[in-house]
Amino acid sequence: MYTIEVDDKALISKVAILLSKIYPLSSCLQHLKRVKPVFNKRKLFQLIVGPVGSLDKAHIIQQLQEINYQNLNIFKVPKSKPYNRWQFEECVKYWPTNFHENK
Repeated sequence: MYTIEVDDKALISKVAILLSKIYPLSSCLQHLKRVKPVFNKRKLFQLIVGPVGSLDKAHIIQQLQEINYQNLNIFKVPKSKPYNRWQFEECVKYWPTNFHENK
């Protein structure tokens, strides 16, 4: 999955809305959250752009040139939504995921 890094917390909402318009997540990726906070020496946020196989890197760079992002990376994310607790716990090791446990 292509992701970008943004270090300005105030821009997260604007960037997420723009990405949703330009690169909406397909129905098979709706289990993923668009934004992932990264806690290291400085606070960064990674945002999903879209699948590597269906997007051109040069096109992404051109479309997002107005956004002040740090890097365009390729990042592993869970392929499908988790159906039980142990699957969810494995998924969130890679990327924040929506999960509604049946009780």
